[in-house]
Amino acid sequence: LRNLYQLRCLLEPAALLDSAPKVPPSEIDQAWRRLKTTIARFPMVSSADLDRLEHDLHGTLLANCANKPLLRVLDQTRLLIIATRYIFDDYLSISMAISKQSALEHLRVVECLRAGDHAGAGAALNEHLRKSLDHWIHRLESLSLVREPAMPGFLASADAD
Repeated sequence: LRNLYQLRCLLEPAALLDSAPKVPPSEIDQAWRRLKTTIARFPMVSSADLDRLEHDLHGTLLANCANKPLLRVLDQTRLLIIATRYIFDDYLSISMAISKQSALEHLRVVECLRAGDHAGAGAALNEHLRKSLDHWIHRLESLSLVREPAMPGFLASADAD
């Protein structure tokens, strides 16, 4: 996970810097409005709302990067994270406070883009990714504390004598 995030911290801001001047202002404004609306609704937001914010920042706003191999590498770095989220979400639910903090970090990136401060947006994205790694590490460490669910009565453990 640390290695994947290291790649993301190196590559994703670079992709944003390349993509940002080519993103239609309407897409930036749409991402900004979605963020503002979602942040105002916390804690009454859905997983789908949060997924949309993630796609806006880490997908739509990077999509105009001319270096398509770079975007493919970034997609690969996110696959494990996305899969882990859906596999372990019942055990590793993320707090609404952390989700809101993440949304505010997204807002900082998008507000820099709206102001035409592409370097600031790249720096804000790098900071967001570093904070996100810390949250993921903490969530995965907490998984070791989760008790394994009981086996249904009709199943037997392969380890049973």
